[in-house]
Amino acid sequence: MTPSAGHEGMSKDQLGQNGITGPFDLADRSVAGALSEVVLRLNASKKDDRHVNPELVDRHRDFTVIRKVFSDANLQSATTTSFGAGLLLWRSTFIVKDVHSREASWQHSRLFENGDAPLDIYNGDNHFTVLLAVSGMGFAYIRGSHLPIEGFDRAGLERHVGGFPDSVQEREREMTFEPGQFALFHSSLLHRNQPILRADPPGILMVGRLVRDGTKIPDRFLSPGTVLRLG
Repeated sequence: MTPSAGHEGMSKDQLGQNGITGPFDLADRSVAGALSEVVLRLNASKKDDRHVNPELVDRHRDFTVIRKVFSDANLQSATTTSFGAGLLLWRSTFIVKDVHSREASWQHSRLFENGDAPLDIYNGDNHFTVLLAVSGMGFAYIRGSHLPIEGFDRAGLERHVGGFPDSVQEREREMTFEPGQFALFHSSLLHRNQPILRADPPGILMVGRLVRDGTKIPDRFLSPGTVLRLG
């Protein structure tokens, strides 16, 4: 799906109800091939089964092809339609699933609120995620979990969750992507931050974490060149 005026209402309804909207096509989907080459070269240094290779974090600082994704016309249009203007990218991460990868846990991606303020997990006005499929893949999420679910208290939950009551698990859904397609979601949405393989490994996805301009990003997440303004 290509973002357009005709899809605006549908995508915002999808985002409000499910917590995620898409998939959308990048204006230039061929960038996925160039990204794959860069990621696999960087990931060759990985020597364990850690879910995230530190070599694949915030590399938009170093590679034009990664920054190109966030300046893509369709991605810019979709993020503005879904979340409004004035957004900052503060983190990018590639996840590679291969034969050595352990299974990802369920999690949310709201790592901070505003400076040292406590998390406001159901505040839908800030903290968003761009998910880009670098390879063909599936992506699992718990529909509507960015909002309160009756009988399910998230107040005491850690960021990573081992399992859910049946009433929550039955909300599990899967979105399917071709290379160069992306989705947008509220960072509070519960999901598995790992590609579901559609072919031989490896599977590659990229996530970009967004906040509104004016949000205080804690120093522990910052380094020179990390923050990138969208638009």
